[in-house]
Amino acid sequence: MEYSFPQRVLRAISATILGVLVVAVFVNIVLRFLFNSGLVVTEELSRLLLVWLVFVAAIAVSLSGRHLGMSLIVEKLPRRAQFALAVLGAALMLLCDALLGIGAWSQVQFGLRDYLPVSGLPVAVVYAAGLLGALAFALATLWRIARLLSGRMTPAEWFRFDAKPAESE
Repeated sequence: MEYSFPQRVLRAISATILGVLVVAVFVNIVLRFLFNSGLVVTEELSRLLLVWLVFVAAIAVSLSGRHLGMSLIVEKLPRRAQFALAVLGAALMLLCDALLGIGAWSQVQFGLRDYLPVSGLPVAVVYAAGLLGALAFALATLWRIARLLSGRMTPAEWFRFDAKPAESE
């Protein structure tokens, strides 16, 4: 499968975050076992990186439409019903994206006044991942629904039960 430029960038960011996370935790384990000490900031850093890793990877999956889906019933329906369910699903996803964005924005505002105890970073850095995720999920959903409504994507491609590899978007 060939990936688009945004997907390649998101995959590279995910790999980098994962690499930093693995190295940081490994170094801390070695320091604790061999020298009976450790880097205090590693716990905060690993928590922060894990949150960002999940959101960046989820954005990459969302762009390609490869998120988890249940198509057992949908694939048995006529094409018009599949189309209607795809539009309804997109509307519900946009609603969830809006709720995530509103909640994340609220937490970012609160987090700007509070700081992580060891690193001194604003707590807002953690919640900014959710804000970025909500925006990216909404944009990906709008892009896919525009493709569906314009006829450049079929309901089978939307629900991914056609067993064909996903095309680069």
